[in-house]
Amino acid sequence: TDVSAQCAPTFSGAKCVGAPSTFFSNSPGATNITWTFGVGGPTSNVASPTYAFSAPGTYKVCVSLTTGSNAPCNSCVDVVVVPNPEIKYELIKQDTQCFLNNNFEYIDSSEAAPGSSIVREVWSWSDGEIQYFTNPTRGHKVTKKFQDPAGGTYDLTIELEDANGCIVKKVFKDNVTVRASLGLLFSIPFRDSCNHVTATVNNY
Repeated sequence: TDVSAQCAPTFSGAKCVGAPSTFFSNSPGATNITWTFGVGGPTSNVASPTYAFSAPGTYKVCVSLTTGSNAPCNSCVDVVVVPNPEIKYELIKQDTQCFLNNNFEYIDSSEAAPGSSIVREVWSWSDGEIQYFTNPTRGHKVTKKFQDPAGGTYDLTIELEDANGCIVKKVFKDNVTVRASLGLLFSIPFRDSCNHVTATVNNY
């Protein structure tokens, strides 16, 4: 008698490269459990193992066990693992700017896996600002202006989520630099004579 339905495996979790999925045998009281994940090893002997696939593809995940009624049961399920979205951008202005009128501009060309799309994009800056984009268009522009006159070098973290539920996150250290404002204002009053010039320096 075919009892494979008594241990037909199911799983939860996004089917993305590197994302953990948890597998269930749906066979209460089972013993002698062995799972294989279609990669030639490793195996697992726990009832509901968690496994992450390192490359896209179709994998046959199988469970072998003895049911609670002492019957041997073997069953498999195909798991299709899809690639993660890929973070891509280009800084189209200088990566080092003076504080006054600083304005950093990026073109975002991040891509989802074939047949999918980017549904959520988050740009987080180390000065605390976070920019959110929903269903962004590939090639959209991102602009950033820093508000601290003391300047500094700032990190950028980008996180993407696609329609498959795949999430990828990457930190770009020391992404841009803002030179500190000197706080000086120079003014030279007009003089008819040329033998001397008085300069007034105000600290603002």
